[in-house]
Amino acid sequence: MARRLRRFFISVSVTALSVIATLAAVELGIRIFSPQTHFSVAVNVWDKRLGLRHVPDSRGRLRTPEFDTGIVINSKGLRDREYAYAKPDSTKRVLCLGDSFTFGYGVEWNETYAKVLEKLLDYGRVNGMRWQVVNAGVSGTGTAHQLAYLEVEGLKYDPDIVVVCICGANDFSESSMYGLYSLEDGGLVRHEARLSGPIRLRHIMQYLPGYRTFFGKSHLITFIKHRIARYAYARHASKPRDPATIEAGRKRAYELTEALFSALHARCQAVGAELIVIVVPEVDGSPPPERVANLISFIRSQGISYVDLEQCFRQEQAAGAEVFYPLDGHWNSNGHRLVAELLYEYLASPSPPQAHTGSS
Repeated sequence: MARRLRRFFISVSVTALSVIATLAAVELGIRIFSPQTHFSVAVNVWDKRLGLRHVPDSRGRLRTPEFDTGIVINSKGLRDREYAYAKPDSTKRVLCLGDSFTFGYGVEWNETYAKVLEKLLDYGRVNGMRWQVVNAGVSGTGTAHQLAYLEVEGLKYDPDIVVVCICGANDFSESSMYGLYSLEDGGLVRHEARLSGPIRLRHIMQYLPGYRTFFGKSHLITFIKHRIARYAYARHASKPRDPATIEAGRKRAYELTEALFSALHARCQAVGAELIVIVVPEVDGSPPPERVANLISFIRSQGISYVDLEQCFRQEQAAGAEVFYPLDGHWNSNGHRLVAELLYEYLASPSPPQAHTGSS
């Protein structure tokens, strides 16, 4: 019996060592002949209340040919310094909500528009107050997440101002992705987030031993992830789609987004906070797509404060300044600085207009 067990363990050990040696050889081969350039260790996990949330006290990294940035998440799940929920006396708070642009994809945490704005407001002692600007941006989310976050967590910070950043390229679809809200009989209905197969797999992988070390640095793992993503995209793109069905889906997503902004505005008004909306301008400086332009008109018609970034971004680009990463498409540190300056100009104005366009 003992001899049989010994043979079994020897066989298992030999097999394991063979697999490890093979994987190491493949890893080395890819590093030499097909080195990967885009590495990421995600700090997001599925959450039934929010769709996605940051893992408290987690660390990650984003490395592409254009940038290499570290990610540190605080104890409350923010890519920011620590804040107590209770607001200090003689202090005003700004809560920044949004996706990867607010999160600061491609810049360090203290280069995000939230942190640059905090320095401008606090150093300037606008209205004679101390200022804190809390960055609650989460990559891969839409306006539905921002409303849910405000209700579940954001209002605990007692914000005086809530800034919501929307990216017209994907926020409409991402607001529907997790099924947090549906529009039924003209009203919003709240749901728990959907947990699909791919999201479940990603959720499980977050807790695998070595995920935040080996998985984030392995050229082999990155190679496999990229190939799977390409295959999934190609398979999705090859499916026959009825134009009428596509248009109906786009219409539902737009109507849901309008309802979400109405709810955000009402919730902010209920607690005495001002809602300010900013929209990510087009990378090439062109006017916004039709449904983004329609959404901006709707936001203004509802009396929601809107700070226009488009003109200043276009002027900066015309002067030869880069505000986006050319390949990645997110704001670089110069883009974040520009957003912060426009928001500062709006907030520091004695009586800011509802729709305000800054100048460079």
